[in-house]
Amino acid sequence: MIITTADPKFRFDAGKHRYYYEDIEVPGVSSILKAGNLTNIGFIPKDILERSSRFGTAVHKACELYDNGELDEASLDPNLKPYLNAWIRFKADTGCLIEHNEAKVYSRKYHYMGTLDRVVVINGKRLILDIKTGLVYPSMAIQLSGYQVGYNEGLALKDRAIGRLVVQLKENGTYSLPAKDFFKPSDFNVFKACLTIKNWRK
Repeated sequence: MIITTADPKFRFDAGKHRYYYEDIEVPGVSSILKAGNLTNIGFIPKDILERSSRFGTAVHKACELYDNGELDEASLDPNLKPYLNAWIRFKADTGCLIEHNEAKVYSRKYHYMGTLDRVVVINGKRLILDIKTGLVYPSMAIQLSGYQVGYNEGLALKDRAIGRLVVQLKENGTYSLPAKDFFKPSDFNVFKACLTIKNWRK
């Protein structure tokens, strides 16, 4: 289910990236994958990782503002421009319609939360979409399965997201999509296993 910031039961600590519902901390999707050791990128030097993370956040923000019609493109950092162009090209190529932008989701059934990038409709199909500026790891399929199940919870069948998509934006202004077998029916089972580990450790 989608959680709005107007819901008084919901609280998100942006500084610590922690979610709360009725003042009880709820595991986040990213921390769940981390508990299952699916996001182990310790081989990357810390300074490079932090720089990459800041850049990716900046690209996400630019795309978010653009989609909301709030971006002042004249003030945009030139380094971000090619990635935004890649996102604009993807939207034009696919006729992508955005239903939700940077939305918080909550699974009451499994007790977790997360922030998905987009819920979109492409060719009549509703998808959970993730924007990436770096490498696309297999664990991202697991991550999106968590978002998809959380989003779909409580919705009528006709309103549910039926698929997932990762769009990799590139510095040359182009984009790429994962192979057809990137997403698997068993992905949410892996996510649930990570959630079990997370809860056990807690």
